[in-house]
Order: sequence, then C-alpha cells, then structure tokens
Amino acid sequence: MQELAKSSIKRFPECDITLHDWQSSEVKAIIESFPEKKSSKKKKKKQQQPPLHEQPDYKRGQMQKLVELLDKNWDNFYSQKLEAHVYDAKNDQFLEITVPSSFSKYLVQQPWLPSTIQPSSGDRFLYKGSELYNQSSTEVQKLLHTHAPFLDAKLQSAEFMKHLKIHSSISRLHLLEYLVAWSKMASAQSSEGGKGFSTSMDHMIAVYSFLLENAGQDVIDKFTEESSSLIFVPNRLDKSIKSSDDVDGRFISVHDACWMDPTSVLYKKQELNWSSLPETLPKVLSLHYIHISQLKELFR
Repeated sequence: MQELAKSSIKRFPECDITLHDWQSSEVKAIIESFPEKKSSKKKKKKQQQPPLHEQPDYKRGQMQKLVELLDKNWDNFYSQKLEAHVYDAKNDQFLEITVPSSFSKYLVQQPWLPSTIQPSSGDRFLYKGSELYNQSSTEVQKLLHTHAPFLDAKLQSAEFMKHLKIHSSISRLHLLEYLVAWSKMASAQSSEGGKGFSTSMDHMIAVYSFLLENAGQDVIDKFTEESSSLIFVPNRLDKSIKSSDDVDGRFISVHDACWMDPTSVLYKKQELNWSSLPETLPKVLSLHYIHISQLKELFR
C-alpha cells in the first residue's frame, strides 16, 4: 500500500512550539490536479472538447477511486494520522496538546467527493462530506429520493464516513427546507414552460408522514401559510402508474385543495389532466394521501 499521509515537523518560533503534523502532498496533488473550468466572456467559434483530465466524469471517477482507497485502509492506518502533536520550541517535550492534522482538515474542508447528482454544464460535481448523504441509509433514501446529493462511492468504514461528516440521517427542519426548495424549483421550471417537479408518490407520502408525525406548531404553520405551496400533486391522474414511479407535478397550497369530495364531482373532473383544469378548482388530496391522517388534520 502506498502511504498517502506522511509526518512532518513544523516550527513556530513566534509561539514557542513545534508541531508534529501529518499531511499528504499526494492526496492534495491528486485532488487539485483537475483545474476548475473558468468561464470566458469571449465567444468561441467552435466548442472544443476539454482534455480528458478536465472532464467531469473522469474527475469524478478518479475521486471515487481515491475515497475508496482511503476507506479500505482507514481503520487500520489513516485513522491514526488525524492528530498533530504539539511540542515545545526545542522539540524535546510533548506538551500534551493535540490539534487536527493538516491531512485530517484537508479531507473535511475540501470539496472533493463525488455525488450521485449528475451535473449540467457548468454545475459543480464535487462536494464536501458535510454536503452529502450516505446511500446505505434506507430512511434518508426514502425521504430524499433522487433530489439530494448522495456520496457516489462504496465505503465500508463507519469511522471514515463520520470523519468526513457524511450524513446518515436528516432532521425534520432540514427536510422541510428541502421541501420548500423543491416547491420553488417546480414553480421556476413551470414558469419557464418546464415540466415542474418529477418524483414518485411513494416519496412524497414518506416526506409528509415524516414531517407531520408529532409535528410542532412551527411545521403546521409552515404548511398552512397563505404563501406556502408545499403539497405535491401530479399533473395527471393515471391509475396505470405505480406509486413508486416518478410523475410530473407541481406544489399547491392547502388553501387550493380539499381533503375529500362527498359529491364525487371533483373526482370525475380530476380524472382529466389537472394542469388543464381551472386554478380555482380544489385538488382532492385523499386521492393520493388517504393514509396520512396528519395531512388530513390540516383541513379541520
């Protein structure tokens, strides 16, 4: 195994200390060998294919190999390189003080990890660990579906993922922030003639069940605000589509919906394309969320 973290001694005369550090010029060189693509104001006659080492897919692949290599040797080797020891100015006596090593800080602070999000042209494609979620977390997968960045690498060391600050759970507040962001994204795309937001009903059922179960008043208030459009409805009712399949839809306010329709008139109308119906026509939510009693409570 090639050693990617090496010891170094740094003297700081102004502080009367010597630091026994761990750093990795090799890891830094690998990560920083792929320059960021800079935008140019000059128009080019012909779009040229960038060199292989500058292409996002190639760099993501290299970072995937690097993180899996570190993971493979983390528990028995690299985990021991996370602390730097502070000695006196003469480098004779250990002062019983430790600080995070340069190697440790670099892995945490640098955006170098590949994600499952496929970037569009010009978008970022590498992330810090604190910006990613663990793919092996079933609950997080169920709550975020494909709408958040997951680490695109197979890691075995729980300690390594913990050090990188990769999330294995999500809080109710953070999920609510995602829901608000999805609503804004759908609104922006619809105004530009796009398809809105695409996801599965299983996903949205999981989101609302998680958010509204034993929810505090702050969450309830967010759902019932006049300006909040947080209820996802598909553009079209199609009984042939499975609840696990992604469908195009949009977000509406609870004030633009009703829970049930005793007359069944709205049921029949909404077998048509919802997006072609008048905006004033309430959407019947029990068609999709009948088992979420907490959502029903919003209409009492």
